[in-house]
Amino acid sequence: MNKNTKTATGILKKFGYKKDREGLITRYLREAENWKLHTENSKKFIIESAKTKKKELCVVAGSGWWLDIPVNELSKMFKKVIMIDITHPTQIIKKSKNYNNIELLEADLTGVVNEIYKHRRPLFGKMKSFELNKLIHRNYNLGLPKNIKPDFVISPNVLSQLSIFITNYLSSLKIFDKKELSNFESLIQENHIKILPKNKSCLIVDYKGHDYNSSDKLIREYSRISIELPKGNFTKKWSWDFDLSGNFKKNTKIIFKVVALDF
Repeated sequence: MNKNTKTATGILKKFGYKKDREGLITRYLREAENWKLHTENSKKFIIESAKTKKKELCVVAGSGWWLDIPVNELSKMFKKVIMIDITHPTQIIKKSKNYNNIELLEADLTGVVNEIYKHRRPLFGKMKSFELNKLIHRNYNLGLPKNIKPDFVISPNVLSQLSIFITNYLSSLKIFDKKELSNFESLIQENHIKILPKNKSCLIVDYKGHDYNSSDKLIREYSRISIELPKGNFTKKWSWDFDLSGNFKKNTKIIFKVVALDF
């Protein structure tokens, strides 16, 4: 695996990955019943997509807490399963030891977190947006290890999240404007699609958000991604009751629209 794929603990903390990871499992525990349909739909679609693939190597690009991944089924279907994430929760590391054919890998799926952090000094007033665009484009193929040839790659509900930590960090530097940050977001998302091999991939993404007030009146509709998705061999859509408690956004219920694609 390329050296640049593993990310130091300090960088993960600086970009907010660790805080978000803990926040996600806390939100899941609070919203578990509301998330049930979403996680079940995700697992079912992944299994259907997996049925049409060769059964040697399966790669999960962004495995997280395994909430929406049919781990048992994948372990039985494939000779080997590699779970990739920028960092793995301690609980998941322990759980993975129950499977003799599941391997955990730490890798930055964007390929650019280390590079951006390394250039943080030049970024202060020196690096221009076109230079950062080049950096992002040049490093995108570091997202998946080059020494593996998967028969099936799953991207489970991570596409909308990939650019958030990076653009939030870049925004804190107060160098790039909103349009430039939006361009970076699109480029990171486009690059993620590029690392998913054609006719061997399953992509699940929350592509649109709806915010409702306490009276269930729609107050905001917005896109969760900024790119055009590939055409699927077969697809499915559903709603994800992301937060109905009003904890993520005060006094706001949040529902995401999700699309799953085999492509």
